[in-house]
Order: sequence, then C-alpha cells, then structure tokens
Amino acid sequence: MNKFLYIFSIILISTVSCKKKGCTTENATNYNSEAKENDGSCLYEAKTSFWFSEGVSGFLVGPYDVTELTVYMDDVSVGTMNPAEWKTGPDCNGENFTVTTDLGAFSGKNFTYSVRDNFGTEQFKGTVSLVGNDCKSVELKW
Repeated sequence: MNKFLYIFSIILISTVSCKKKGCTTENATNYNSEAKENDGSCLYEAKTSFWFSEGVSGFLVGPYDVTELTVYMDDVSVGTMNPAEWKTGPDCNGENFTVTTDLGAFSGKNFTYSVRDNFGTEQFKGTVSLVGNDCKSVELKW
C-alpha cells in the first residue's frame, strides 16, 4: 500500500507542478496561449507605414523630377516608393508603403529612417519608436 501511495504522490506532484513554458506575451509573434510560464522566448515585429500628401508629391515629381524614393531603416534599404503615388493619410493595413521590422526579443525599439530620391538626395529623415505588434504611421513632409 505504501508503494502505491508513493507512486501516486509522485505522479500527482509532477502533473500539478509542471507548467507549460513558452511565450506568454500577447503582442509577441510567437505568443502561446497554452503556456503558463514565460520562458523568455518571445519574439516581436512591428510595422511602419510611410505616406506623403499630394503637395509633397507635386514638388517631388514636378520641379525636382524625382522618379523613385528609397526608404532606409537604420541605414538598411527596405524598399522603394513611387513619388507620384501620394496618399490621403495614414493607412497601416492598406495601400501605403508599409515595412515590417523584426524586433527580435525586444518588445520595442527606436529606428531612424531616411528617404532618398533617385539622385541620392535625402528628402526626409526622422526617428520612429516601434512597439511589437503595432503599426506606426509616418507622414513624410519637409
């Protein structure tokens, strides 16, 4: 009888004390709703949506003859924009030029951005604070 009670106790303790580990932070890309204990494995990404007005587009395309804008995040090229395709406002999940940035294990991070025209001239620059599972809208203006 004692042997049975001993085995039952070990099974009960190991079942109750075992918590499933994983990422328990909801805004992480690898969030695990079944995890009960955060194991430090959380990973994050964020989006930045860039846009500019009709007036900015007119100056770029008209007198400056700009045909392409290249966007850099922390000095790394992340894509190009057509200066003739202006937008009416912020639109993180729509047709605006949107960049997804891997934040790694950081739930938030600051990035510098730079937008250069086809002549290599920096037209816009700034800093954006990104937060995991969020989208920041950046209006490009002088």
